[in-house]
Amino acid sequence: MAKGRATQASKVSQRPAPRTLRPSALTLSISLSLLLIAPLCWNLLSSDGNGLFTSANQTGKVYRLPETDYDPNPAPIPGELLIRVEEPIAPILQNELAKSLQTLPFGQNEVPLSALIGQRLSGEQFGESWPAAGSLVQKYGLWAADAIDPELGTWRLKLNPQSDLTEAVADFQELNLVRYVEPDYPVYGLSLEPNDPYFAQNQQPALRTIHAPEAWDISTGSSNVAIAFLDTGLAYGHNDLKDKIMTDRGRNFVAEPANDFAWDDNGHGTYVAGIAAAQTNNGLGIAGVSWGSRLLSVKVLDYANLGSIATFSMGLAYTTTQPVQVVNMSTGSAVRSRIMEDEVEKAFNKGLVLIAASGNEGKLKFTYPAAFDNVIAVGALDSQGKPAAFSTYGQYLSLVAPGENILSLNWASDRDYALGSGTSSACPFVSGTVALMLSVNPNLSNRQIRNILEGTAVPVPGVAVPTSTPTPIPEINPTIAPTPTSGSLVTPTPLTPVAGLQADSTTGATGSAGSSNYNFKMGWGRLDVFGAVLAARDNVYYPGHHTTLTGMVEGFPDALDVTVSLEPGDVRFPDETGRYQFTNLPPGSYRLVVESKKYNIKTTDDLVIEGSDANILVQNFDFTAQVASILDDKTKPAIGAFLPVTKPNDPEVRYFPNKHTLAGAFKDYWVAKGGLPIFGMPISEEFQENGLTVQYFERAILEYHTEFASTRQEIQPRLVGTAAAKNLADQPAFKRLADTGKIPTVPATAEYFDTTGHSLDGIFKTFWESNGGLALFGYPISEPFKVTDADGKARLTQYFERCRMDYFPEQEGTPYVIQLGLLGRESALQQGLISTP
Repeated sequence: MAKGRATQASKVSQRPAPRTLRPSALTLSISLSLLLIAPLCWNLLSSDGNGLFTSANQTGKVYRLPETDYDPNPAPIPGELLIRVEEPIAPILQNELAKSLQTLPFGQNEVPLSALIGQRLSGEQFGESWPAAGSLVQKYGLWAADAIDPELGTWRLKLNPQSDLTEAVADFQELNLVRYVEPDYPVYGLSLEPNDPYFAQNQQPALRTIHAPEAWDISTGSSNVAIAFLDTGLAYGHNDLKDKIMTDRGRNFVAEPANDFAWDDNGHGTYVAGIAAAQTNNGLGIAGVSWGSRLLSVKVLDYANLGSIATFSMGLAYTTTQPVQVVNMSTGSAVRSRIMEDEVEKAFNKGLVLIAASGNEGKLKFTYPAAFDNVIAVGALDSQGKPAAFSTYGQYLSLVAPGENILSLNWASDRDYALGSGTSSACPFVSGTVALMLSVNPNLSNRQIRNILEGTAVPVPGVAVPTSTPTPIPEINPTIAPTPTSGSLVTPTPLTPVAGLQADSTTGATGSAGSSNYNFKMGWGRLDVFGAVLAARDNVYYPGHHTTLTGMVEGFPDALDVTVSLEPGDVRFPDETGRYQFTNLPPGSYRLVVESKKYNIKTTDDLVIEGSDANILVQNFDFTAQVASILDDKTKPAIGAFLPVTKPNDPEVRYFPNKHTLAGAFKDYWVAKGGLPIFGMPISEEFQENGLTVQYFERAILEYHTEFASTRQEIQPRLVGTAAAKNLADQPAFKRLADTGKIPTVPATAEYFDTTGHSLDGIFKTFWESNGGLALFGYPISEPFKVTDADGKARLTQYFERCRMDYFPEQEGTPYVIQLGLLGRESALQQGLISTP
């Protein structure tokens, strides 16, 4: 797959000023509190019209939590890259970081991993420890490297904020011993019968809805169980929390470098923790689900409820080093980060129970970390006990809990309280329940806990589901590998979703639940605290109902020219071998669609998945004969996406004489960057190729890079010049000037580029500078040289990474004296996608 290298520096905004509470998508932070739905002010709510709830024991004000803007298509954070390196570089960097910390309280003793996470190497230290990266440290002004999880080899690189992230990703990815590189992105918080007075006055009806009082007759929680909150911190001095917080272990990963000051400076974290585990039966305020559990404050969000994939991943890595069993993540991002996914997998494999809010977009959508396989995803119910209109859903949803107008703690005062809505509010009800389950049965595995929660969930009234429910069975040995229904067992590995694409909900947004009570909008049903704790106490285990669907797509020249979608649900590219995989699938009716718009091939299979952790369903597809027939047919001028189309009625779509269309982001880029003279007409429709959405033009191929959505690097011309010159590397004009000794002879008017070893001068330089420069054309990869064209004329030409420039002296004085070669058309012709030049 060709790598884009945008080379023009992109100016980006910096971190917002300290009082800015509405950050843009380009800030250096991300919000983990957007799962709360509420007005943008702390409005007083009142049961008596005066903003007060009054009881014989206590009078306090109830405030509504503020809403934070959630961006479903966030831009990368300027000046930050996330990288995972392999051995031996990973331990070298870890040892260098540990060495730099030995002047701290650790002295000459080994520095524990928990103390390394979030700590910093200077850019100089990073470059000296990894000499191969030294030139890139200089090129991008890398001034710091922060350890996300040095044991895994994951780091956050802090670059000059003016750096072109597209080029930086490509450059670092080319280094040996690098597993992957990705930009950093926003992550958002998802905020939308004891004698405690508010519970006694039935101002916490959600606890009764989920049968918490009945569960308290079995257990009120144990101090041997701890819940970590990846959030804005906790209010250490709050009377309903202070005796439960592990103050000596809290950690702040918003600080650079990380420190121990994990106090709440926003309110979201304290509010969430209160729902899960407020001190209860103390005559104060509210009741939490798990009275006895301890709490760990892991601050990954700042005062504005903002953090990043990096800060979140540091926090999750830290929890794996602490004595906690449950992790509450009332947070989310629209971006599927590999760094985050690796940390989720590590935490799950260490036995942690991971619980996350599903999101507040109110539609079928994937929010992370909730949508990762090993996370218990929690949706929200409204105050009438129905699925909340704002609650995001999908086949990854485990269950739902109350999430509208939920009363909890106010961080600023232990006499005042906060009211909030959102899946952020629903998530901690489940976390508190898990803490109760572990207090009565500490030997439960995280997988068993998920199965019990799903198996005891109660169908939501008014939501149609079949009558059958999962049947409890004796525990299945979790070490026994699942058996495929056909074919061979495939080891699950992450696949890259097709960002920006969503499978059609042709089988119904709420899903067809087959032989279970599963529903895409409510998961397995409403949380039942009593049922889950009772099953845990009595060792009643439930089977897992999550199937893996996998297989091979064969017969295409490039497997990444195909998309595989599961409707309703996700859309993905196969890996380079053609393997696709969907995991964690609940029972339901699905439609599996394999499609290549490039070759105009599409097939569908309707599936009914019963749902069982014990099975892997294998569906293979072989298109060898069909693709060969298409490519061998020379009677047609074009195939697939290159076939002409009829004129659409949409006035926003531009229609060309060659019967192809141009719309959306590609159209905007085409118009802004020069139109016909630069790109020519489109010669295809949009389609998927090399794992990207692309469109071919006469003179270029444009690629849509979702990882840079909403930035200047979103649309990038492919390196068609580099590809076209592949067989010309031995020609004299393509030799680096440094290798030929000609650098001293470069004219003073020329510009020399050490990156490629070539120069730019004269009319080519004038055209290059006037029409987009590095970002549009790339670096020169040859010197000017003469070629003979199809008419037998000698022409001066020069190759660049993204184009070829030809000089037409007969057009002197017109805009056509320099013309770009038809490299897009030539590429299509070579692949057999068109049959005429």
